[in-house]
This record gives sequence, C-alpha cells and structure tokens, in this order.
Amino acid sequence: MKEKRIALLANVGKEKAVAIAGDIAGRMSRAGVTVVMDTATAAAAGRPELEVGEEMWAACHAAVVLGGDGTLLKAARLFAGPGVPLLGVNLGHLGFLTEVEPHELDMALTALLAGKYKIEERMMIEATVVKKSGTTGGRYLALNDAVISRSTFARLVTLEASVDDSTLGTFVGDGLILATPTGSTAYSLSAGGPIVHPGLEAIIVTPICPHALGHRAILARGDDTVRVKVNSAVAQDELLLTVDGSPGASLSTGDTVVIKRAAERTRLIRLTGRSFYDVLGLRLYYPM
Repeated sequence: MKEKRIALLANVGKEKAVAIAGDIAGRMSRAGVTVVMDTATAAAAGRPELEVGEEMWAACHAAVVLGGDGTLLKAARLFAGPGVPLLGVNLGHLGFLTEVEPHELDMALTALLAGKYKIEERMMIEATVVKKSGTTGGRYLALNDAVISRSTFARLVTLEASVDDSTLGTFVGDGLILATPTGSTAYSLSAGGPIVHPGLEAIIVTPICPHALGHRAILARGDDTVRVKVNSAVAQDELLLTVDGSPGASLSTGDTVVIKRAAERTRLIRLTGRSFYDVLGLRLYYPM
C-alpha cells in the first residue's frame, strides 16, 4: 500500500488554526500518515521538521486548509499545479469555499483517510500583463478573480475591453473585475454581477462603479480570451492588477491585461453532500 502523505496549511494569524494544525499533525502521525507543512505553518506550530518546499507538494494525496476563504484561495494557487485536492476547514467569517466546520473535523479526517470523498473541480483563470512596449510580464493564477482597479486616487479610469477579436466596449469608472463562476459570489457579486453555478465555464466581466447606466456585467464563454487595455490611468503605476485579493502588477496607460481559462484547476474535496444551492442559502441568503 502506498504511503499516505497529507499537507497542512493554516492561517497563522489565527491561533485556533495553528493549534488545530498541530493536533492534526499528531493524529495523522499516530495513524501512520506522513504530514508536511508549508514554511509559515511549520514555524507557527513549532514543527520545523515537517516543513517542505513547494516542489514536494506533488507527492501529497491531499491538503487540509485551516482558515477562511482567503486561506483557501492561497492554497488553490499553491496546489493547482500539482493537482492536489483541498479540504477546507472553516475558521473564518463566511467560509463559502470551505467544506467543513471545526466540529466536523473528526468525521472529515476519518473520511479523508478512508478515501470516502468526492472531488469537485473548479475552473481557474490566468492573467498576463503585456506592457505598452510589447514585453510580457508575469503569469498570475486565480480561482476567484483578477481585478483591474485604481490604487489610491479617487479619479475615473478608462479601460477598453475586447473578447477574442470583438470589441466589447470602453468602460469608464473604478475598474473591471474578471471573475470565474467560483468568484461570482465574491467581489463581482458586490459590484452587481450575477451568481453563476461553479460547474459552468465562463469569464464574468463586471464593471466597478461604471460611469454609464448601460454598463452591466457580461458573461463570456470559458474558452474566450478577454483583453483589457488601459486607455487612461490616473497616474504612472496608479492602476493595479490584483488576483484573488493579492497584489499582481502595477499598470500604466497602454498596458494590456490578457485573461483566459487556465490549464490548472482547483480540486476541492467534498464530504457533506451539501449542494452549491445549499451553501448559497446558508452562507449568503441566511448568513450566520
């Protein structure tokens, strides 16, 4: 029988998450399971011997993620490449992406070790920056969204969006959100975008505070390529690309952000049998 290897990633800013990580490490070790941690979790839990680099993630059968949706989004980017499935334990406020609550952890770990779970795959997007000079910047991966918005000054920016070879329009306002169906319940929803079932493949283009009554969110196909050109920014490097809430790149007039479906996919472990609509009602319509 192949040795089981479980990764633990915790929000180290939450004492409870770190304590649970240490407890899980002990329990898994006693069950004969190899446990590894990322650098921050290993340091916070006082288990430096469990620290491994990202090059070792591919050997893991699963990763247990302790925190809220932000922690799971971070884990999604880390583990998407090797395709490691994620079990999210909610220690945050909303927990829309996580699968179980702390009181369900015993059940979840038992099922995880027995292999009694399903895997749900989620579409991810990649964003690439093409500078005005034609040079290409880094590649940024996101499970929720890529956001192009002003950083500080309260002035309008002008963005020109196109889908494949067709011009979508010029958007004047605070910026644009390019969201996946998973991200449709996040920032895009707050900006007036639609809720989209995560089983669909689409890129949602949602204007942020548009200075035109007719500008509303648009759903592009999952295999479309969306390009957003900065026609006018407030000042040099005062426009930002953020991915899943993390800094991506500074943008200037003439730069273009290219967004398309990524080859990587986030694999989420499902145990409870709750559907997307169950979670929608529990977390958004009747939040705890």
